[in-house]
Amino acid sequence: MNKRSIIDIKEIAFISFLSLCYIFLNSNNSSGIIKGKIIVILMTLGSFIVAKLFRKQLEQDGKIYSNKKAIYPFIVQLLLVIAMNLYRIIYKVVFWARIESTLASLVIILLLGVIPFVCYLFGIKMTDFKWKTSLKQIIIILIACVVYFGIRVLVLGEDGLRYYSEYNENLLIQILSGLIIIIYPAFFEEIAYRGFFMSALLSYNIDIKKINMIQAVVFGLTHFSLYYGDYGFTGVFLTGGQALLGYVLGEIYIRTKSLTPCIIFHVFIDVI
Repeated sequence: MNKRSIIDIKEIAFISFLSLCYIFLNSNNSSGIIKGKIIVILMTLGSFIVAKLFRKQLEQDGKIYSNKKAIYPFIVQLLLVIAMNLYRIIYKVVFWARIESTLASLVIILLLGVIPFVCYLFGIKMTDFKWKTSLKQIIIILIACVVYFGIRVLVLGEDGLRYYSEYNENLLIQILSGLIIIIYPAFFEEIAYRGFFMSALLSYNIDIKKINMIQAVVFGLTHFSLYYGDYGFTGVFLTGGQALLGYVLGEIYIRTKSLTPCIIFHVFIDVI
């Protein structure tokens, strides 16, 4: 596992396939939309290159936790995500969009409560997963974030930052949203896809690169509801962008063997 050093042909093919799906294989494409998608691809690949260039600094001793039973809490979380996606598609709303929403608060409490309960049922402890991280790893993750946002700001200017484009220069709302994002989606998705799912796949002795590809595709597909409203079923191709991000997060997890750097990166890209 520690010998992974360069991007091989299969990795290039996988990344290229996801990128092409995201950019071209859906309806309503225009030159402006395609340009926006290319920017997203460049941002994601920029952070991926950082993870590759500093792979040795990201490395941590030990192994990734492996347990076949980890598939059960993953399935429970996946069913929750599917239920939320169906709600979003049917009612055309995002019930966690407003931080003051009572329903959003109840969902967050549910998400928090289900994870340790299901883990307890199947004899899995949260301490089985590695959470330890080093200052060196955090610095590299922050560099990846700077590259990610640097590309966006370089092209879009201040509109590339959510503080201006989404939070309307309201720092308090941005901070409160960030605190919620730490729980969902950051912690929730990292423990699900990079934690439970990858641990379950590892127990079947599947090659680590294949595992990363599998979890990335599943991660991407679970974001289908984000695109269904505007693109219908062709929106499934747009999940290629999310899958690419999942692949980068998987690469970080494989290197660090810790979920904490993944959560840090996930929070930054959803808040900044």
